[in-house]
Formats: sequence, structure tokens, C-alpha cells
Amino acid sequence: EELVSESIAREGRIVRDVLQVIEDHYGENIGLEWIAAQVKLSSGYLSSLFKMEYGQGLTQYLIAYRMEKAKELVCHTDLRVAEIGQQVGYPSTSYFCQQFKKYHGVTPNRMLEKYQK
Repeated sequence: EELVSESIAREGRIVRDVLQVIEDHYGENIGLEWIAAQVKLSSGYLSSLFKMEYGQGLTQYLIAYRMEKAKELVCHTDLRVAEIGQQVGYPSTSYFCQQFKKYHGVTPNRMLEKYQK
């Protein structure tokens, strides 16, 4: 029983560390492999652990995190779309716009138009 609770506490610490890594580095070119290396775990183990804790894959969480940050920047700054994409980890503006629309249902420019009304 004690071993189980130690294991659960350890896994909770790992997930908190992963969330901190994402918060600190989401604007960089990071993914599952890189994050796993930062917390010294295999990508397979980290992926299953994260999914067990959050009910979604780490990659999906990273995309969602970036897209929410991008939405904040679109709505609350005067940055250009290309600059926003780069700040949230998408050096390619077209790929960023594609991901943004897939996640939010509208392009960054369309969201800005709707937000400004």
C-alpha cells in the first residue's frame, strides 16, 4: 500500500514537471520526445502516464496549450499573425493558421474581427 501511494505521488510529480516544461518552453520547437528527455523518461511511458492523468495525449495537450496562448495573443495584442505563430511554437505561418482554424474553428484574422466587434 505504501509503495502504491509513493508511486502515485511520484507520477503526480512527473506530470507537474511536464506541465512546467510545457509552460516554460511551449514557444520552442518541442514535442513528446523532447519533453520526455527533459523529465528523463521514455516517450512511451510518459505518453501513457500523461494520458492516464489527463485523459488526453501529451501532444494534444501541447497543441491545446499553444492554441489557447495564441488566442490570448490574437485578442489582446497588436502582434501580426506570423509573430503570434512564432511565439507559440509554429515557425510556419500557414501551418499555424491551419492548426488555429482546426482548433478554434476560425482563422486568427477572423477571430480578431469577431473579437473587435
